[in-house]
Amino acid sequence: DDHQYVTMYSLRAAGFSSTLDDLGFGDDFYAGILAMDARFKWQSIYHCIVLMRKRHPRDCSFNKKDFFSFALSHYDSIDVDEFIEDCADQYGIHIPHRSSLLSDIADTDFYYDSIMEKIYRNKDFYYAEFED
Repeated sequence: DDHQYVTMYSLRAAGFSSTLDDLGFGDDFYAGILAMDARFKWQSIYHCIVLMRKRHPRDCSFNKKDFFSFALSHYDSIDVDEFIEDCADQYGIHIPHRSSLLSDIADTDFYYDSIMEKIYRNKDFYYAEFED
């Protein structure tokens, strides 16, 4: 999928393997090879290389905010710690602290409630939770 972000961790979980695996290098080596391929854009997010297939040859890069916006868009709301676990489970990205994540999604439509410790798709989803 042209819009899907992947890491070596998520590729391995999906069953990806290569004859190069027999060389004994770590996943960072293989991620580096893919990152240099002109068909991908990449970003290091918390010491993990995240790849995204370019849609157009002139596409340059993306940032943490782009990645986390994509990952959070799958939820209407989610507990911060649960999302941090999901990132580790799905992508192998280990977010060091919840404040790091909250900083990464600042200035987006996502809304964080510090009392409930949840991230919402936007304020409308936050308010809708209280209407039910």
